Amino acid sequence: MFTLKSYLEKLSNPIGGAEVKIKYGQTSYNSIRICNTDIAWTYVGVTHEYVMSNTPNTETVVIPYKTAADTFILHDLSNFDYEKKKKRWALDAQLLYQDLVNNPTNTRSAFYLAQSYDCLDDLVNAYKYYNLRYEMGGWYEERYESLVRMGGLLERMGYDWPQCEYQYLQAYSFLPIRSEPLYLIAKHWYEEKMYDVAFLFASRAYQIPFPTQIRLFINQDIYSF
Repeated sequence: MFTLKSYLEKLSNPIGGAEVKIKYGQTSYNSIRICNTDIAWTYVGVTHEYVMSNTPNTETVVIPYKTAADTFILHDLSNFDYEKKKKRWALDAQLLYQDLVNNPTNTRSAFYLAQSYDCLDDLVNAYKYYNLRYEMGGWYEERYESLVRMGGLLERMGYDWPQCEYQYLQAYSFLPIRSEPLYLIAKHWYEEKMYDVAFLFASRAYQIPFPTQIRLFINQDIYSF
């Protein structure tokens, strides 16, 4: 039987850190959560921190994840203790906004500021800062995710479908190895009972293989359908 302790003990070379599968809803990604204390590490960010090694060429491994019996971290998406969560999101937004004022090129703060507003249902500001994150350039995965979420925000704000669809197509055009935008378009047309149109987008999404080179916010259910 797989155990995390036995897996780490069997590694032949000294490893700096281990990445663990993070899951919330249908989305997942890997994140360094186990660190070798022989190596100096630093937490980066005013909130939504990530851990970074101060030692050049630090190697990490990804803890295998195939079934629910394997090691993973599950985020609670229920409305339990919602008011406490809401206070945390508001504090996050305050910290990230101030950090962005002080460090206007900090792309990570821009992205998570947008996400904090998104959680707070401040849709206008969420769209504003996702758009800013996209325009700032840098890591293509965060830019792609910003484009997709902007499409979802337009839907939630009640914009006409052609504007929402155009936004999703922009996301697909930006990173055509991701099928989520096509799935979301297909879902819309399916719900509108426009099955032929839905099939066009769904069939193209189905042809896209799981993007093994991608790290951020992958909806695994879409690729395993």
